[in-house]
Amino acid sequence: MQKIRPYIQFQPIGQVAKINCIAESKPVWKFNGVSLKNSSEISIYSKRYYHVIEIVASSKCREGVYECQGRNGSDTFKTKSWLVVIGKLINFLKLFFQ
Repeated sequence: MQKIRPYIQFQPIGQVAKINCIAESKPVWKFNGVSLKNSSEISIYSKRYYHVIEIVASSKCREGVYECQGRNGSDTFKTKSWLVVIGKLINFLKLFFQ
């Protein structure tokens, strides 16, 4: 039982981004290979097997690979999700063409 969603996420600058991981154990979250902890920019929380990392305001410095490392029974696993932060021009175009 390991799953991460979404595999790739396109998020406008300044918007909240959420990445979900399903695992039996509390996972270790990494961003571009570096362990993450709760901060003013990142919230990490769990409810039973459902684990979430929430990036409060997407920015270019938060763009990259998020990894969920955990354990299910005796098996360990790693799953990855990519966050792509899109710029202001894209935001304008999305608003204009909606």
